Order: sequence, then C-alpha cells, then structure tokens
Amino acid sequence: MGSATEMSRSIAVRDRASFPFTLDDDAAAIARSAEDAPASDTAIRVEFTRLKNLGIASRTRASDASAGNVLRIVFGSGRGSVLQDATMPPFLVAPLRGSVRVVDGHCTRLLRSRRLFVAEHGGNMQIVGGMSALWVAVGAPAALWRRLFEATADAPMSDPILITAAHAADAPILRAMIRAVRAAAQPKTGQIEAINAVMGIAARLAELQGSFDASIDRCPGRTQGQRRAVFSRLQRVHSWMEWGTDLSVELPAFARAAGYSTCHFVRIFNAVYGETPYAALVERRLDKAHRLIHSTELSITEIAHASGFVDRCAFARSFKRRFGKSASAMRERRSALVG
Repeated sequence: MGSATEMSRSIAVRDRASFPFTLDDDAAAIARSAEDAPASDTAIRVEFTRLKNLGIASRTRASDASAGNVLRIVFGSGRGSVLQDATMPPFLVAPLRGSVRVVDGHCTRLLRSRRLFVAEHGGNMQIVGGMSALWVAVGAPAALWRRLFEATADAPMSDPILITAAHAADAPILRAMIRAVRAAAQPKTGQIEAINAVMGIAARLAELQGSFDASIDRCPGRTQGQRRAVFSRLQRVHSWMEWGTDLSVELPAFARAAGYSTCHFVRIFNAVYGETPYAALVERRLDKAHRLIHSTELSITEIAHASGFVDRCAFARSFKRRFGKSASAMRERRSALVG
C-alpha cells in the first residue's frame, strides 16, 4: 500500500478548538486548524482531540468522521475526561496510566494500564477516564483500518480487520500510541508522523490478533472471510461474557447477540472455544464472587445473587469445585488474615 507519505499526499489535520490544551506543560495551547490542503477522495485526514479533567467530546450523529479517510486520535487526561460517540467507528483504547471505563449497550469494561481494548465497531460508545488517568484512543472507519493494516501486511486481509478483544499493551504499541499523539498535536508538522505511528500500531495489532488464527480456523465457513466473520460475532459475545457487569443475562440473550439460535450458538461456541457458553458464563460469575468475598462484607447469599446465581446450593457446589474450598471457608480465612 506504500508509505504514510504516499497514503497522505493531501492531509487535513483538525483540532477541536472547543478543547484548548497543552500536550506538555510548557507547550502553547492548540486551538486552531491547519490550513486546508487540496484533498482527494483517498487522502487521510487526521482529527485530533485532547480532553482534560471533566472535558467531554460528544458526537450524537454521523459526520464526516464516518467517511473512509478520517483518522481520529484522542488523548484524555484526568478524572471525568469523556469521549462519547453515537456513531463510533472501529477503535482501540489503552490507558497509559490509571484506568478507563469503556461503556456500550451491553456492559462496562474497566480497563487498567498495560491493557488494550479493541472494538470491531464502536456504535454508541463512551470512554471515561478515571482519577489521574492518561489514555489514548484511535478510531477510524473499517476501510481506513484496512489500508493501514495492509500497508504493512504481506497479503490482503479478510473482513473484519479488527476483532473485539482485550490484549496486553506491550512497550512497542504503547510507544507507537504516544508517538501518534505527539505528532497529531502538531498540525503543521506532524501529520505524516502521526499516520506512520498508527501504521506501527496496526502492524503490532495484527501480530496480537494473529493469536486468534487457530480459533478462526475452527469456525464454520468455506472461505477465510466467512470463518473470520463467524468468529467476530462469537468474539463480541465472548467479550460481553468476560466483561459484562450484568451476570444475570442468560444464554438466549447471548445467542441473539451473535445472531444464532440458542442450540446453534452453543454448538459453534463449544467448537471454537473448547467450552460451552454456560461453562464460560459460570466461570465469569465465580470470578466475580471470588472478588466480592475479598473486597466486600456482603453475606454469602448476597454474593451468590450479585454474581448471577439464583440457586445458592448450585453456587456453593460450583465455588468449591473451582477454588477447592467453600465460599464460607474463604471468607473466614480472609477475616482471620485481616483480623
């Protein structure tokens, strides 16, 4: 696909003047747009936003950012920095420090530093920075992500390019994200460097998401594209199970979210992940119960209900089978250690 220079011979870089900021303490506030350059239908445009404490960037309808050539880079700092978009394109977000909450229609994900969350398509999404948080989000339409990925790939890639998942954010991808922010904050001089940095992010992300190849191969479908599409649907639901705060949701709701009947969903899920959806859901519920035992004073019955178990006896059996001791014994041990 070529270098960033070839991909962006005409680039318009826009900063949101409603959010003046300094990237470094001694930097001048950036609240202006670059002079419009001659643009083409394929020229990449970089849109940069900086959010400080209680700063909110909100978009309630589709805009030119939904076009195939707008690369959006957001740098948030401090508590209450919020990116809210009703038409969020595929994106990734990583806290450099502290934590962020990623909220969608299904669940709230708490993302801590050294973690990276990737969303195949954002839709109605909100990213909220925690206390003393520093975070970076990069969003672009699917067509642009394809261009960025294939610029560093040896062969064309099947859709969807991004697959919803959480990954460890290693040093190379974090450095690339920081480079992208620093470059995008300089609209006169940093345009090409910002795109080069995001190409580096795409290259590393392709390696991280390559870990899904074996699971994709287990999906039904005649072509790689068909199998990848099936896995993408399953992975969105798997992420919901892993991060969802409402653990009372039952299998039919997950099946509907994946677009399958309940029976078909169970068969495919088991074939791909090596466990049934119910087993995966029980594991998440037990993990939550384990956290609540160590972090709250709720009774065991309250913990069972808060973790999505209706039957306390079923909870007791599952908990002891998973952790080797009963929930009551674990609570007593915790109380002895604290006391």
